[in-house]
Amino acid sequence: LGMIEREVKLLGGDARKVVLGGCSQGCSMACEIAMAWNEANTSKLGGLVLQRGLGMSQTWSRAQLLGSDTTKVLICHGEDDDVYPVDFALGSFEPLKSAGFDVQVVRLKDIDHGSDSLDEQRATAKFIARCLL
Repeated sequence: LGMIEREVKLLGGDARKVVLGGCSQGCSMACEIAMAWNEANTSKLGGLVLQRGLGMSQTWSRAQLLGSDTTKVLICHGEDDDVYPVDFALGSFEPLKSAGFDVQVVRLKDIDHGSDSLDEQRATAKFIARCLL
């Protein structure tokens, strides 16, 4: 959390200007870090980009999910993912939706776990722009 604290300080103390993200296992780590941030801080992160991974929702406490209405979430997942099947993966993020996070889901056609996707890159760029406006 120290790295995020330093970034927030560099951004004039506004955590809403910070967008955290990760792909595959990095996706799970980004979720865990964002939930830990939520529990420890009153100012919430601006966004969370979650690509081709799982939410580790069984470890999230109620305190970590509170105040979620200010954090936007982008979830991108390939429909042909054989590591984390798409419906299983998207289901792992249900607690974010239930807690009131602003969740946008992009299902990527013909994309497996290891594929790069221009559609995913475009969706991510648009999402980050929306978070920072």
